[in-house]
Amino acid sequence: MRPRSAWFVPLLLLATCRSGDVKVAFEPGDPDPAEVARQRDDDRAFLGGFVPGKLTQPVVDAFLRFNRLSVSLSPQFQEVEQAASNLRHAIRKCLEGPAGPEELRRVQLHLLSRFDAELRNLMQLRVPGAPSAFLTGAPPPPAALEAFLKFAEVGGDFLPTAALNGLIVQGGSESIALSPGAEFFTRLAFKVRFANMAPEATDPLTWLLSDFERRWYLRWVLERSQTAGLSRKLEALSGLKVLQPDYPEQRAQGVLLFQAGNLAGARQAFEQALAQNPQDTRAQAFLDKVRDMTR
Repeated sequence: MRPRSAWFVPLLLLATCRSGDVKVAFEPGDPDPAEVARQRDDDRAFLGGFVPGKLTQPVVDAFLRFNRLSVSLSPQFQEVEQAASNLRHAIRKCLEGPAGPEELRRVQLHLLSRFDAELRNLMQLRVPGAPSAFLTGAPPPPAALEAFLKFAEVGGDFLPTAALNGLIVQGGSESIALSPGAEFFTRLAFKVRFANMAPEATDPLTWLLSDFERRWYLRWVLERSQTAGLSRKLEALSGLKVLQPDYPEQRAQGVLLFQAGNLAGARQAFEQALAQNPQDTRAQAFLDKVRDMTR
């Protein structure tokens, strides 16, 4: 049995109600391309000419070993647990250094640059039968094995998870490709996964991600996730209120409660949304739908 994936990316499914064609799920937003470009420039500047050293090389080595085990066809549970423990230990030692948080962020960006490069290499590969293997987690053809293992060392079991969630698609019978608009969320998924591997750190998402990235991570959880539960989505909505005050909180809460089957709570949230903004036509459409369903 493979280790449980640590990637946050969930499957997006948008459904509609028959009456009035009111969307039950969120219409997911996309980040401003200029902001995405600025984030990449900031990352590049912060990474600079970083080369792993005494405290950071063990983090890199432990991370790569954990990833190799995550794609093993027959991983031993104790090996996986030991690799995860070694990674946490290396991260803790790094954080105890004189420039701990900054150095750990540079490690993250260093590994992300390798992830980007190996993913590009894999997408340029043309091998019959390789895409279906990559995207299902099956053993790849011999001609694609070396490239796959180089990617897996930094990406672990990303490919089948990304395919399930629509980030990676088959580009034909011989290649894979990123879905339109998926590059930012792919990089964000890597950063979140790395941050989640630092449990001893104090709230690593607050300093391993920028405010811009945390805002879009919370929006991903709220708007796109089909795996996060109601409490997790409400928690994301609460955090988003701080990072994006103009986000329609009451309408979003109503949508979440509507999806959870709490029609009374949804009705109250939509009424509050309209009290704050009488021109909110989507909140009005939802409210009309709830009223129809509760007559």
